Amino acid sequence: IDAPDVTRAIRFIREHAGSAMTIKDVLDHVNVSRRSLEKQFAVALGRSPRSELTRVLVERARDLLANTDMSIPAIAHRCGYDRPNHFTTMFRKQTGQTPTVYRKQTRLT
Repeated sequence: IDAPDVTRAIRFIREHAGSAMTIKDVLDHVNVSRRSLEKQFAVALGRSPRSELTRVLVERARDLLANTDMSIPAIAHRCGYDRPNHFTTMFRKQTGQTPTVYRKQTRLT
């Protein structure tokens, strides 16, 4: 990616995705305005910083669901969600299935 601010933001998101990180934390780290970072993300990736954060969290959750026996609440916490039901809602919205269904399907293959 030929956009240093976007690269720094993505690295920060990946390194801190398991914490209760917000987009404001990303903006503070990169030290640019929200609008500037949103424009740079749109040009470089075709998505917003929020979408990138959600994508990274879903990727982490998929890995944990497929490769560990951690409970759904533990995975939710590991992905930065205090409430498992919020995690489940986000996961279903992004993948079209619940974490439990995803886990069962990946374990069958």
